[in-house]
Amino acid sequence: IGIDQELKLWGKYGLERNVATADADAAKFQGRATVTELIAQVITAHGEYNAAYEAVGVATEIKRRYDETLGLLRSRYGTTSVDRQDVIKA
Repeated sequence: IGIDQELKLWGKYGLERNVATADADAAKFQGRATVTELIAQVITAHGEYNAAYEAVGVATEIKRRYDETLGLLRSRYGTTSVDRQDVIKA
C-alpha cells in the first residue's frame, strides 16, 4: 500500500497560470476569428443579393425595351409587304 501526493514546486504554479492564460487568449482569438468570418459571409451574401437585384432590374429594362421595339416594328411594318429580313435588320 502506498500513498502518492503531488508536490508542486515554486515554478509550477506560475507555469500552470501561464498555460491557462494562453488557453484563454487562444479561445478569445478563436471567437474573434469566428465573428470576422461570419461578418465576411454576411458581406458576401449582401453583395450577391445586390448583384442579383441589379440583374433583375437590367433584365426587366431589356424586356421593356424589347417589347417597345417590337411594338414599333409591328406598327411600322405590320401592314406592308416588307420582307422579314428587312424587319429583323431594322
